Amino acid sequence: MVKTYWTKPDPYHLLGPVPPISEAVIFHIQDIRNDNNDKWTQQLVQSYAQDGVVAIRGLIEDELLAALDVESTRFIQQQKERNAGRRRHHKPKQTQFFTNVHGAMFRNCNNNYYYSQNDATTTTTSALTNSFLRVAVTSLVPKLAGELLQSVGAFHNQDNDDDDDDFPNLRVLRDIFLAKDTEQYVCGWHVDDIGFWPALPEAPGINAWIALDDMPIEIGGGLAVAVGSHQAPWRHLALTEIGAPTTFPPEGYQSAHDMIARRTGGGTCNLQRGAPHLHRRMEDTKRVYEIKRGDVIFHDRWLFHRTVPFNKTLLEKGEEEEEEEEERIYRRYSIRYSPGTAIIPPGYGTEWSVLYDSQNGGRTANRVSESLPWYPQAWPTPLDHEVKAMADLVQHILPTVEEQQAEREREMQPLLQKWAQRKDREMARQYHHAQNKAGEKNSYIN
Repeated sequence: MVKTYWTKPDPYHLLGPVPPISEAVIFHIQDIRNDNNDKWTQQLVQSYAQDGVVAIRGLIEDELLAALDVESTRFIQQQKERNAGRRRHHKPKQTQFFTNVHGAMFRNCNNNYYYSQNDATTTTTSALTNSFLRVAVTSLVPKLAGELLQSVGAFHNQDNDDDDDDFPNLRVLRDIFLAKDTEQYVCGWHVDDIGFWPALPEAPGINAWIALDDMPIEIGGGLAVAVGSHQAPWRHLALTEIGAPTTFPPEGYQSAHDMIARRTGGGTCNLQRGAPHLHRRMEDTKRVYEIKRGDVIFHDRWLFHRTVPFNKTLLEKGEEEEEEEEERIYRRYSIRYSPGTAIIPPGYGTEWSVLYDSQNGGRTANRVSESLPWYPQAWPTPLDHEVKAMADLVQHILPTVEEQQAEREREMQPLLQKWAQRKDREMARQYHHAQNKAGEKNSYIN
């Protein structure tokens, strides 16, 4: 005999039916740019509007990819030397990437220019010795980024009182080079926090995720996206759960202690632990592309995504077949674009422009970049005077600012560790409470 009792509905089913997910199509730039065939362009725009993501092949020329190979290999070698200097052969556990370089476009930045007929503009800064800067500012990448944002009306909602913000433009708010190795830890489903996307949540944005290696699906190591999550009816639940920028106080934090005290959510990477039903829905709407070197994935700022861990079984099998195979590392370069009207978050933090001048917090990216090119314009065209001024910024200003950043991070680190430990205890209590509830439920069944 089974006794009846009232139970709460399964939270997963409250999310509604799983929407159909279309095939992972990779568009080719030759089809998109064919003047005699508009269907590819229309399909591209429709896919981005509906899914929040599109992938494009052939956008970056071979010469520029070769230059990226050289510079990114240098970053990896520098990390290996740092690791050797610490007398350590393995990375610490829970480190997602072998190395990451914030502001890659600022590295090796100088005033030496050369001209390339294949770049998107014809200004004197159309090609630079820093290949990351060339990709982020002068290539076809920002051109497509601007056109995609424009196609979904992202610029129509940007109200600002400054006369200089009347014309739509895109600026690079953050760029980062990342190299993924075989470490199995990856950040769970998330959107980028303020440290990776320094703009108040009202600002739209588009991320250009560029593969610098082939990334076969069966091997792993690439990018997974939760299709349509940027406009899903349950997205606000997920944003709140991870403490996304939408939960930050608009006036900013006053100190490291204030940041920890008022921080909400379970952490950027911890959606599965705090809301397993939302994690499950994203897994059910997951898309992973068969990535080739040079492919570019464009996705909406608010589209949930995560790195795919390597397939450990296949890797171990490959190592058995090739005894001297080097550690597998997949490289990618990510560029976060937002309109120049995006407001830089004020208050306590590690943002370079705000560390340099605290008054930059609360200003638009356009306004901040009037004095120094912290956020260079990339669309509709780069600005020569900004790109030329980057060398001076890098040589005379950035070293001091990076020292300030390091000091802030040392101040925040122990507090963040305590916060994480507290969250772990809270989640453990919630888990045991859920287990007890499940036990009570079973007791009703004879």
